[in-house]
Amino acid sequence: FPDLLVPSNDGSLHGTQWSTPQHIKNLRSIGLAGSSGHTTGRRARFAFGAFGPYTAALVILFAKEMYVLKLGANAERLSLITAVWSMTFPLMYPVAGALMDREPSLLAFARCGRRAPWFLIHILPLALIVAVVYLPGLLWTPGSGSLMLDVWLAVNLTLSAWCVTVLLNAWESARAEIYPFKDERVLVSGLEKIVGALAFGAAFLPQMLLW
Repeated sequence: FPDLLVPSNDGSLHGTQWSTPQHIKNLRSIGLAGSSGHTTGRRARFAFGAFGPYTAALVILFAKEMYVLKLGANAERLSLITAVWSMTFPLMYPVAGALMDREPSLLAFARCGRRAPWFLIHILPLALIVAVVYLPGLLWTPGSGSLMLDVWLAVNLTLSAWCVTVLLNAWESARAEIYPFKDERVLVSGLEKIVGALAFGAAFLPQMLLW
């Protein structure tokens, strides 16, 4: 960063004698020292931000098995629904990213940054979707092969896919911005894998409780 350097006290302009201004040294958050300055606990807390989206996505996907085996939904129709969902889900990613990067920002809250408003606004609807996806069989008993089951799962899959896309897009973008250096990003990625394993286990809880 040659434009961020100033001559040392002796006035020398040799590269080895140049020093970094103190106010630049203090900007640890942008990683000039090769680190965000975060503790391992804070990095783990950041990685845990992916727990909700991971768990919700798995809970919604596992619901298909419950619908077919316990509620008597039509397996062929649900397979078609999930196949269409699997093709449209990746297309939502660039759309979500483009909306978040739009200038002026569509969601601009003071002191919240670019990503946090999107994360906060979508995490609550996603939690609601996870709560209602198993309502068939709890609040009412659908008939075998009921079309209502197909529609209910399709709507929940679509809405949850958008929410998960926005949340993971925001989380991954923030990770790249907060942890720009390789060593620290590798550590956060390792913590993310642990979070993913925990999410996989947590997603089985509704199955075990409702089966």
